[in-house]
Amino acid sequence: MARLWIVVGALAAACGANPHPPVVPRPDPPPGPLVDAPYDLANDQDLQWVRQQYDALDAGAPARDARRAELAAEYARRIDAHLARGQRDRAYDALVELLGLWTPAEIRDGRVAPLADYAEQIEALRASFFRSGDDEQAAVCTVALMAAAPPRAAELTARLDEILAYADDLAVAEHGDAAARAGAIAVLEHVVDAFAHPVAIDRLATLYADRQRAIAALIARGGDPDFHGLFAAHGRGMFRAAWDMARLLVRAGRFDDARRAVDAVHGIGESPPLRAALAGALDADADARAWMSLATAFVSDKEEDSDLDAAFAVCAEGVRRFPDFPMLARMASAIARERSELPLAIAYAERAYRADPTNRDVADDLAELYEARVTRLALSERPVAATRALAALERFHRDAQRRWPRTRLARDLADAYAAMGRGMASLGEIARAKRYLRRSIALRPTLAALELLGTIALKRDDPAGAIAPLERALALPARGEDLFARGRVRRLLGEAYARAGQAARARDQWTLALAQWKALLDNDALRPAGRAEALIETGKLLWLLGEPDAALSAFETAVDTAPQSSSTYADVVAFLIVRDRYADALDAYHRALGRSDVGDYFKTYMSLWVLAEARRAGRAADPNAIAYLSRRDGRLWEDRLARFALGREDYAVLSRAATTRGRRAELCYYAAVLGGDANRARATALLQRVVDTGMVLFFEYDMAKVLLERARRMAR
Repeated sequence: MARLWIVVGALAAACGANPHPPVVPRPDPPPGPLVDAPYDLANDQDLQWVRQQYDALDAGAPARDARRAELAAEYARRIDAHLARGQRDRAYDALVELLGLWTPAEIRDGRVAPLADYAEQIEALRASFFRSGDDEQAAVCTVALMAAAPPRAAELTARLDEILAYADDLAVAEHGDAAARAGAIAVLEHVVDAFAHPVAIDRLATLYADRQRAIAALIARGGDPDFHGLFAAHGRGMFRAAWDMARLLVRAGRFDDARRAVDAVHGIGESPPLRAALAGALDADADARAWMSLATAFVSDKEEDSDLDAAFAVCAEGVRRFPDFPMLARMASAIARERSELPLAIAYAERAYRADPTNRDVADDLAELYEARVTRLALSERPVAATRALAALERFHRDAQRRWPRTRLARDLADAYAAMGRGMASLGEIARAKRYLRRSIALRPTLAALELLGTIALKRDDPAGAIAPLERALALPARGEDLFARGRVRRLLGEAYARAGQAARARDQWTLALAQWKALLDNDALRPAGRAEALIETGKLLWLLGEPDAALSAFETAVDTAPQSSSTYADVVAFLIVRDRYADALDAYHRALGRSDVGDYFKTYMSLWVLAEARRAGRAADPNAIAYLSRRDGRLWEDRLARFALGREDYAVLSRAATTRGRRAELCYYAAVLGGDANRARATALLQRVVDTGMVLFFEYDMAKVLLERARRMAR
């Protein structure tokens, strides 16, 4: 997993050091062997990537069953772990992921035998949700058990009937008799989204049809139908029975059933365009374009009028029928990318390119996807795989240049090289990082590459080397999408000036950056995540300008603005700990710890930070941090660090697992500070080893530099 990168900067100010200290650039650490981090499904990002690769496999791929078993075992482990911690909703989320390992075709054909291995866990969740009256979750578990435990079919059908009747009774009690079927429909829509079992699909299709006929009959009788009550109960569904039935059946691969269902809808809820699109695609003389037309019926700029799962199902079936028509595969690729499924998007784009390698638009699509793959691998501690992916992208560009000698692909290699540079920097491979960044800049100077090159120089005590790329970054033409990056760069440039002894120029940059952030914050259209980032940057600038109280107020407002943002808390806590504001950092940490939407990964590292700082400074350890870390009993690296911090794992044992620069930096840092002042010489040596790793994007690197500078001042 990509390590959390917190670029806190302003180390001279943090240390309380001389404003014009002599600086000697640190030499780059020698390049080390590149080794990919092994995939560990306990890691959320690794699990997501492996799952996406599984979803991109063809239905008959030999590796599919083994990969599914591996993923299912991890989801089952998570279900047990969440239930043991009383996290029922998270256990349910893991169950939904597990159920999604089977395609609608596999479920329809009864090829779900391995699901029986998880029947006990599904039953435990079903019983819990049934007792608490959570209809949708209970129904999903009930229908899943129909597949996992076929001998219980009659009992489970009765339980499903009970759930649906209860949901309908609630809807009628709230909205009157006009709400009949609304509750059951809502429950079954949730079920088929999670697990496309034929029982649920058929029940839902029947309810859609019955509702449409009932509403049509009510209107036909005349009088004064309660349209307000109808809409309150059924929403837009009362007007789009044909669309709802079509998307339900299309997602299940039941195209002929979809056509019959749509043909049967007349009056309110019918859709002549959809009827024509289905007829065109299923006609004996249909061509690939008819399938594209059908797919577009489920795509809209309005989310409520769009069903990308249905659109993708149409495209996939169209590609199966017309494998030599590239535009269907291209459309499937675009939908997969919209759903953030990169491996699947690549697979379909490659199909499109194989079908027509002369299509320039498809080539541009594929180059962009290959670049995204390079970025994904580079930023997830997989440098070997990223290097191979980059080589493939470079070959693709060379092939395209031979094919189209007068023009180039829409995207050059600059962003891919910049991603490789960031990936190498995240591994402490500073020399390699700088080479990639310079290659990127030589092709096309970008704010991202120049900012990182300047950041590396600043972190390696080379302010003069930082000034040039940061000034060049600000000299690039200003674009609206670069406003945030330009604000960060201006702050960094001020820090570089300050470290170089140019205090007046530093203050000018910080003052100008502060004004730019204020202008952004005055925009009422700024979204919460962007507003929180702007407030954090404002706080950092106010701190640099000598206004700590105003800075703290900005940080507090940032947290209030985006209370669900893990990175907001982490940025604030890291910044304050580096600046010896433990109590303020602790306040922000406690707020993060109390939120269920802040990830465990972030909570673990913030807990380590506050515990380490308390131990280092001789303070009483925060009991909340102790309690949280004591619950980290997994196998991930951060879990082992948590046990080490509590004295439950030995340094020598853990050091054998510290196989990367990042892990060595973290282990050395926590070993240095968790012991307090017991052995200052050893602690100093360990902190120096942290700095020597070159892990410039780590909090532990910044903090080690701060502590070493304090030690040097005390020794003078």
